[in-house]
Order: sequence, then C-alpha cells, then structure tokens
Amino acid sequence: NGPGRPMQNTSDLPLILRDKVQKTGSAVFRVTGGSMMPAIWPYSRILVKKTDFGDLKAGDVICYDTDCGLHCHRIIAIAGDLYFTSGDSYPCVQPETVRDSDIIGRVEGIGIGPHWITYGSAEFRILTRISPKTGKAVRKIVKKVLIMPIISPIARRFIVNLKADE
Repeated sequence: NGPGRPMQNTSDLPLILRDKVQKTGSAVFRVTGGSMMPAIWPYSRILVKKTDFGDLKAGDVICYDTDCGLHCHRIIAIAGDLYFTSGDSYPCVQPETVRDSDIIGRVEGIGIGPHWITYGSAEFRILTRISPKTGKAVRKIVKKVLIMPIISPIARRFIVNLKADE
C-alpha cells in the first residue's frame, strides 16, 4: 500500500503542500495536468518528499511553486541555485527557471490505482529514461484517441445546429 489519501488540487494547494512537506517531510496529492505524460498521467497521485537541494540532479522530478501555480516537472539542467525544468510532453518548450526557494520537494512516488512506483525502483528508472523521449508522442496519441472522439460529435452537432438556425 502507498501513502494515504491525496490532497485535492486547489488554488491554495502550493501553500498547503509546502506547509505539510515542511512539517511532516512528505505529502501526497493528485496531479491534474498532462505535462509529465507518460511518466505521470493526469489524476495520478504523487508522493512529494522534502529533499536537500544538494541531492537534486538532472532527471529528478520536482514540485515547485511559481506565480502561475504549482508545477511538477523534470529537472533538465542545474546551474548554481537555478534549476531548469520541463514537462516530458513539452520537449520543445523553453525550460522554466526555478530557484531553491520555489522548490517544495522531489517526487518520490507515483500512485496509479492501488499501485505505487517508488523513487529508485527499476520501474521509476525506466520511466525516467523513456518518458522525456516519448512524452510528446504519447500526448498526441492520447489527444487523438481519447479527446477527439468526444469533441468531434459535439463539434458536428454544434455545426449542424448552426446550419439549422440559418
């Protein structure tokens, strides 16, 4: 069994998450975005643990707070106290610059259903290697297979209704 019930994603989540990680050393919450696919899928649970900045390295996934809210992205480079991060399914987007003070913790586990993939396990190492390379392709496939079949009938119905009103 993995850690307990995840926190819900709200506008106060970065502050709540930071506070809980500082006080207890870790926290579980549910992600909503798809920027880290296929390593972390939308609505997966993640375990965020407090970490020493000296322990962070390129390839680690960190949670951090910015003016735009909470993000969990992979470190792609480190320069002094600056970390350059990117979501796995956005390999062409300019990396985000994150400071030590923005970091809440490192992702130490990914919960999918009743299963947990923990940091350092063989599965986690495999995800760390393949997710940045396959993220963009997986995101396109998911959009095409899951989202477009839902949107297409709605769009067709909307167009038919517009024509009927003319």
